[in-house]
Amino acid sequence: MYTRVGDKRGQADVLVEFGHLHSVRSQYTEAEVCFTQAHNIFDQINFQRGVASCFAALGDIYRSRSQWEDAVRFYRKAAQAYERLGEKRGRANVLLSIGHIQRLHSQLEDAERWYILARDTYYQIGDQHGRANVLVGLGEVYRIRSPPQHSEAEASFIEAREIFSVVGDELGGANVLLRLADLQRAQRKYTEAETAYADSRQIYQRLGNRLGVANALLGIGHIKLARDNYPVARSMYREARSNYIEIEDSLGAANVLVGLGHVYMNQGDHLEAEKLYVQALEEFEHLKNRRGVDVTSFCLGMLRAGRK
Repeated sequence: MYTRVGDKRGQADVLVEFGHLHSVRSQYTEAEVCFTQAHNIFDQINFQRGVASCFAALGDIYRSRSQWEDAVRFYRKAAQAYERLGEKRGRANVLLSIGHIQRLHSQLEDAERWYILARDTYYQIGDQHGRANVLVGLGEVYRIRSPPQHSEAEASFIEAREIFSVVGDELGGANVLLRLADLQRAQRKYTEAETAYADSRQIYQRLGNRLGVANALLGIGHIKLARDNYPVARSMYREARSNYIEIEDSLGAANVLVGLGHVYMNQGDHLEAEKLYVQALEEFEHLKNRRGVDVTSFCLGMLRAGRK
């Protein structure tokens, strides 16, 4: 319809809507096409707010695909565009996203700094939902620090979950429930963790969110591994990796290989474990993921030292 009447703004708006629909369903290739086409139209008609939003959306797509440099590049473009427009909420959102990437690369001090910048802006504009997202990020920083700050992490996650419930964000609630499960697993509260993973998986399945389903399956695999239930652990890991590969999440797929390597290592099949660790190491190196490289290198070192 918009094409017939020559309404370019309308065409771009429809493309953005389709882009978000594809993104929620983890259909990242289709989403990238929609957002790129929308950006080109917005740029042609000099609608800068639309340009900024497409930059941010493309940053989200590249982050979901573990294309970190491209993600940061588009987030910075978005931040600059939002700053020129005086759009504080949009700028805070992309600062938050940069914080997530810094955290994933174990640059925890930098991540905390980006999170705090975003948090302060959300406070200024009274954005409760944005504040909840920052609390999730800060909770993750506290959880993976050395030594871990478990009580601070739990407090952040619980506060975030309460806010998501109030604002009616079911996906946000599922995401923070997944983080709570990770925290409980780290504290060896396996029964509570498995329940939280299963609950989050159900929500993700209802929403059609393949990434969330994969993350929950990975968590359940970890629980089964910890409880020496190797057949189920192997099944959960393989299903998770299949999901990650289909939605082009390279980091998630690499993380699964480490879990599978642990399964075979614990069962005494060192050759298969080594093969999986080596494959994981290659994938982490390709992704330039320092934490993954360090963890997998340590696993390989322990395995090979045990043979001597």
